[in-house]
Amino acid sequence: MTRMLLNGRIYQYGFFQAGPAAMVVCAILIGEVSDISYLKDHARRYSLTFLVLLLTSGSLAIISQSERLLIQKTAPVAQGSDLFYSYPAAVQGMGEIVRSFSDTLSKQPKDETLAVLPEGIMINYLSRKVSPVRDILFYGNPNIEANMLREFKDRAPDWVVLISRDLSEYGVKRYGAKGESGEAIMTWVNSNYHSVASVGSDPLIPNLMGGIIYKHNTPPRTK
Repeated sequence: MTRMLLNGRIYQYGFFQAGPAAMVVCAILIGEVSDISYLKDHARRYSLTFLVLLLTSGSLAIISQSERLLIQKTAPVAQGSDLFYSYPAAVQGMGEIVRSFSDTLSKQPKDETLAVLPEGIMINYLSRKVSPVRDILFYGNPNIEANMLREFKDRAPDWVVLISRDLSEYGVKRYGAKGESGEAIMTWVNSNYHSVASVGSDPLIPNLMGGIIYKHNTPPRTK
């Protein structure tokens, strides 16, 4: 709730309502339970039965909805103890992007570093690539972005991954565009890196899904 107050958007209005509404429902149910204790035997039984049915039906509806979402996650991402499942590319392509990029980067030298823009630390973890910068969020705050750019210049990552991320809730229409969050960082990336692989559409175009792997332009480091 605090996060929404600090960064509120009109389409978050439902979330604002949900919290107080849930508290009101719980308060009413607790109040009803205390009132039921004063009813006669048959009325108390009917009232308790109604409350149990209400709670049970609500719980089953939530469980059913969660199960429907869960069974759609059939696309494996990563392997071994890291294995988890995501939606197939035909439903939502981010899982395929994470899997493909993680597999590709995990085959690169272990001491090479990786930064994922505008965010995506899961790729760092699955590919076992350390980020050369401290923060994992690269948008929204001009001061943080300026610090990030200085750190990039001081410790340039060997690899940069750019993936789709809807930042409209943070007021960012298109990451990296002129006057938008990430403009300076993407200008630096485009000047110092070249694309070596891509999946899907241009990740900077809103409402599309895609990703790009960039490699630093400098020659390979001597070991």
